[in-house]
Amino acid sequence: MMVKLFVVMITVLLVSGCSGTDDSLDGTPSPSESTTTPSGVLTWVGADGGYEAIVSGTLGIGSNGCFELDGYVLVLPPGSSALPDDQGVDVPGIGRILVGDSVSTAGGYVDDTTNMKTEGNRDCLPSKKGVEVAVVSS
Repeated sequence: MMVKLFVVMITVLLVSGCSGTDDSLDGTPSPSESTTTPSGVLTWVGADGGYEAIVSGTLGIGSNGCFELDGYVLVLPPGSSALPDDQGVDVPGIGRILVGDSVSTAGGYVDDTTNMKTEGNRDCLPSKKGVEVAVVSS
């Protein structure tokens, strides 16, 4: 009787050990787990609208995963892209800007994005009028 109980306990331990989703022992995520967040890059489409003011601030990533410039959602020129692991952005005519870098470039601030034509993560745009975004010109 004792041997049967021991065999049942060992079998249950072995089976339950195989049912986990994390097969690694060092804490490395399995291939099915994502190690990056969706990129919060948003680019405008069409003419740059003649934004000739200055937008400036520090590049960051907001709580929603979108790139920001001092808290303003950042809308970049066409051809812009996120760097690997969202370390920053690569902007045509400007170059690489890393999270934490100070930026001062041509652009403007827009408080009504309802008709703004954009590509990329549109979830980054404010859902209501009156919330400004920072637009970088090319």
